[in-house]
Amino acid sequence: MEAWHRPRFAAQENTPVKLPIVIHTEEDYDRAQQRVEELNAMPDGAEKERELHALAEAMLAFELRRDDADD
Repeated sequence: MEAWHRPRFAAQENTPVKLPIVIHTEEDYDRAQQRVEELNAMPDGAEKERELHALAEAMLAFELRRDDADD
């Protein structure tokens, strides 16, 4: 199982499955940045804003942990 998760959609229902976004590695961080780019290319909407907010929080948490480890 991957450490970084983004909401996935259930079969044909377009019902988002809520999973926490957790970033553990630089690779996860890179994928999060790619997802932000994908979302920014999409039309605005509530689900987009929620995912962007969750990504921003997860990315910030990772950056803070990384900075603490560097100190």
